[in-house]
Amino acid sequence: MADVLTVGDLEERVALVDELIKSGKIAFLREYTKRKKEVAHRGEEPENA
Repeated sequence: MADVLTVGDLEERVALVDELIKSGKIAFLREYTKRKKEVAHRGEEPENA
């Protein structure tokens, strides 16, 4: 899996990430990226800066 994410082509990486999100293994990423985008949109300093 790590090999596909590091050296796989775009289609392979997208397919793997989609599969992991659907299985719930990395569902937290959707919430994490949503929060980061909201913070960036408001122009606030990120929590982990």
